[in-house]
Amino acid sequence: MRDALISALTYPRSVVRESVLPEDCPHNRSFDCEDHRCLTCEFEVECLWLCRNDEFAALQLRPLTDLVDALEFSLGYVQRRIDEPRHNIAKCGCATCAWSRQAEVLIEAFRNA
Repeated sequence: MRDALISALTYPRSVVRESVLPEDCPHNRSFDCEDHRCLTCEFEVECLWLCRNDEFAALQLRPLTDLVDALEFSLGYVQRRIDEPRHNIAKCGCATCAWSRQAEVLIEAFRNA
């Protein structure tokens, strides 16, 4: 379960990185809780999520509940980016929708374990 959750965070990590352009961030998408610019930045949530869930974070050591919370946040984030009236996540074959369905299954499996 842990490896599947960690693996599932890969796709949303790339989506979040794409939304925060390096030229918009003086810390190269690395949230700094001591910097007033980070605390008032429009990308505060995204950068904080990236710092807590990047591939260099000690994800193997984090509690499963933290990983599920990270996946739930990223699921909502990714789905809001594709939220269109004619876009059916349940039937669409794009990478985002396929990832969304997989993430929902993982979260449900964790909740039912």
